Amino acid sequence: MLIYVYTALLSCVFVVSASMGQRTKQQQWALWVLAFLIMWLPAAVRLNIGVDYSRFQGYSELYTIYGSGSSIVQGMDIGFIVLIRVLWMVSKSSQVLFAVTSAFIYLLILRAVKRLSIHPALSITLFFVAGFYFETYNIIRQWMALACVFNALEWIVPQTGIQVIPTHKHHDDKKTSEVENIYSGFTCFMRYAAWVLLGASFHVSALIFLLLWPFYFLKLNSKRSLVLLAGLFVLGFVAKSTGKIVLSGTRFGRYLYDGASVYAAVSPHWDSIIVMSICLAFMVWQLRDKRELDRWGNTMLLLAVLGCASALAGLYMPFIFDRIARYFAPFILLELPFAVMQEETEYKRYAYILAIMACWLLATFIRVYFGGQFGVLPFQSIFFNA
Repeated sequence: MLIYVYTALLSCVFVVSASMGQRTKQQQWALWVLAFLIMWLPAAVRLNIGVDYSRFQGYSELYTIYGSGSSIVQGMDIGFIVLIRVLWMVSKSSQVLFAVTSAFIYLLILRAVKRLSIHPALSITLFFVAGFYFETYNIIRQWMALACVFNALEWIVPQTGIQVIPTHKHHDDKKTSEVENIYSGFTCFMRYAAWVLLGASFHVSALIFLLLWPFYFLKLNSKRSLVLLAGLFVLGFVAKSTGKIVLSGTRFGRYLYDGASVYAAVSPHWDSIIVMSICLAFMVWQLRDKRELDRWGNTMLLLAVLGCASALAGLYMPFIFDRIARYFAPFILLELPFAVMQEETEYKRYAYILAIMACWLLATFIRVYFGGQFGVLPFQSIFFNA
């Protein structure tokens, strides 16, 4: 267990140090690289740790099956198959798969945090304290998809992605400006979609983020976000009831009947409901005086609403829906630093950070010691088998 404590502490120290203004660009890059290596090494050399390693026809077995040209009945996403078959040409040891997938996840998460987080040190600390680092040991393909989606967010806001296309024509020409904006918006969407499609090649459920593109342009504020939350809750309940009728007798319809299977049963995660509700409440409180938000603020608030709504949907949605809900919780890595930095008083910022750390440490402690061994995220196998 101590190895994870050292991993978290050293990674956070390197990122904090890299974030200090007096560092040269080369020094900053070197510290980010060190943070990556510290995060990557324990994950790369792990042995029989995490649900994806060997349980339920784990990836150590799947590596041999797909590497040798065979397949399984349930199928596998094309990107992961291609990755396995390329790595198989390099090594027949499944350990190379865990090394490469871990590198993929942590490199992209660090890239997204460095480019998008208003407080990178807090984001990386949350990555460990909130247990997301340990999730990467268990739901590998979904975290590969998530890492891609994190980087897709860069293209929602033109200021962080493509800039307005320069032109030699008159800048006050309204028609020219409109054409430029349309072209810029289309280019941003295509780059956003490219990241999402890359993620979907590892876990197809990432395609839901293509559907979210229009929602990033909603004009949200604190009050509207609560109305949206209530609307999504009702919409989800109506969608399930309608789906039972429309999809009756089909493969997908069986997931909507509670007794059909384990995946169809309603099994709310109360810890997720509580923590995501608190995170949204904090966002709403910090933005309470803002009548309008910029595009990035809208995005952060929207993702917080979706995180809370998807957790609350566990009260009536089938258990398999939890796989979709898991996409939204990790965005607190960007949301909470954004919310904290809305506070102008410095000592209050530090107070908020300390409170956030304390709450998430408590939540992770409860999950590790009381969350059980045999769920989708068997944290105990990570801590006690290391």
